[in-house]
Formats: sequence, structure tokens, C-alpha cells
Amino acid sequence: MADDPALRELMDAVSAKIGAIGEAEDRQLLVRVESEFEHAVRAFLEAAAQRIR
Repeated sequence: MADDPALRELMDAVSAKIGAIGEAEDRQLLVRVESEFEHAVRAFLEAAAQRIR
């Protein structure tokens, strides 16, 4: 799956959000970035599941 360009893009988005969580300067930003991370993970998992079926 790592060779799939669409999944690679989604994995990169997840990785970027992990970095952003560590850089959040206050609680409000942290909560927002965590939500964005959860959405990114969900999008990746849904796309990966479609390819496995």
C-alpha cells in the first residue's frame, strides 16, 4: 500500500499532523490539531480499507 500515491498522500497528512501536535503552543490549538489528526487517520484507514476489499 505504501506504493499507492493516494495512500502515500494520506500517510503524509497523518505524519504532518503528528508533528503539529508536538508544536501546538496552547491547549486550544492542541485540541484543534488533535481533531484534524483524527480526521486524517480516519481518511487514511477508510482509503486503505477500500483497497484491501
